[in-house]
Amino acid sequence: MKSNVFVLLRNGIREALSLLFRLREKIHDKYFWSKEDIQEVQQSFLFLKKNFQKNSFPIELFWREAFFPQQIRRFKRGFHTKSVIFQTTINQQTKIWVLKIGHRISPVIDLGDPSNYSYFLGYKNDLALLQTYCSQHPLLYALIPKPQSCFWMGEKGKPGKILILQPFVEIHPLEKTLKRLSIPEKKLLQKELKEIQKFKDFLVTKHKKQFDFLGEDNLVLIRENNQYHFSLLDLGLINLNTPLPLTQFVMQLSYDMIIIKLQSVLNEKMVG
Repeated sequence: MKSNVFVLLRNGIREALSLLFRLREKIHDKYFWSKEDIQEVQQSFLFLKKNFQKNSFPIELFWREAFFPQQIRRFKRGFHTKSVIFQTTINQQTKIWVLKIGHRISPVIDLGDPSNYSYFLGYKNDLALLQTYCSQHPLLYALIPKPQSCFWMGEKGKPGKILILQPFVEIHPLEKTLKRLSIPEKKLLQKELKEIQKFKDFLVTKHKKQFDFLGEDNLVLIRENNQYHFSLLDLGLINLNTPLPLTQFVMQLSYDMIIIKLQSVLNEKMVG
């Protein structure tokens, strides 16, 4: 018992120190755009266009044969990636997309750095796991935005950048929207929420992994096929086998708080 407590304490201190040493770079990653960042965006689009033209990527995207991004704009920044949004128009059909570009390092050691090839492989496997599970559970068909894929800009096994491509989704304010929904709409979302909880238990039990629910803006409300659904925007999973006691605790606490909040709103009587 004492040995376990010592290991937990040692890992916690190591994790906290790594955050302290990486804090300056991560604050920049999270909040500031630099000239180098703009150059990375340009390089990323050139890389995608070149490889789409060569049919190097085994994915199905409706514009892969004619990749002409338009109206590229800065979007959000996170602790793992920065992102831009852009449009594509094929056969008079316009869609908006999000391109996420990996930073050099993660906030803490052992979480995995986006510039490492192993991070890309792990993310790619996690994405496939999430997509497969959702395809087998109809209530979760909208949980993962699609089509979606990730790419490695660099040589295999060497430092590079992970690129994540997914459709832009319009987010509806959770509390404001949920409070005005009809009873059947709320019941559908309650079923979806229960399926998400089962999904989370499946990941923890079978794969020793956990959703990244650090922040309410990861699990969001979207509208698809004239119905409201829950959707995940950040598909990275936390590996519970890594020595990250602080990160795992915060993630679990954040998950519990989000679920409790959603359950509370969904259980309220319809107003009006």
